Amino acid sequence: MIADLSSAGARLFVPPTSVRLVGNLEHIPNELMLALRSDRTQIPCEIRWRLTNSLGVRFKGPALPIAKPRPIP
Repeated sequence: MIADLSSAGARLFVPPTSVRLVGNLEHIPNELMLALRSDRTQIPCEIRWRLTNSLGVRFKGPALPIAKPRPIP
């Protein structure tokens, strides 16, 4: 869940129940794509810090459209 959002980055909150299921957040790769369902975009990010149940990410580029899934023939 996005807790805070700015033009430079975001703070992502991971619910305690999810943290308990996966352990700590160290398994999350240092670079990721943050998908924003509200406007169907994704933003390349770099993790800058990790806490028990939150991450700080810096945006590495512009928001890109999420491609619509192609129908299965």
